[in-house]
Amino acid sequence: MPIIKHATRPLSGYGDKIRSRWLVTKEDGASSLTVREVVMEPGSEGRLHTHPTEQVVMVLGGSIQMILEDEVQTLRRGYTLLAPPGVPHALINNTWVTARMLVIDAAQDLDTNFIE
Repeated sequence: MPIIKHATRPLSGYGDKIRSRWLVTKEDGASSLTVREVVMEPGSEGRLHTHPTEQVVMVLGGSIQMILEDEVQTLRRGYTLLAPPGVPHALINNTWVTARMLVIDAAQDLDTNFIE
């Protein structure tokens, strides 16, 4: 059973305001899920996309605007979004505070289909 020290995993950016670090992957021995930490700076916006499997987004700090199909909600620390397979969703940080989330995918390899 591997013990994973988060600080040893680098935070890498995609765009100038969104960073993530993979915490649990198939390289760690996971056979059916992945876990990553996502940090979104104020003013950052993810692209609308889908996944073929369920995805869970747990807000650990700050708040985030979540778009799930036609619905838009603001979630704060202590709230979790369950995005069903194939349902378009996106994350937007339109606040002045950095948002931190754990994103759990029910798949060993993340398959993302961008809509925009």
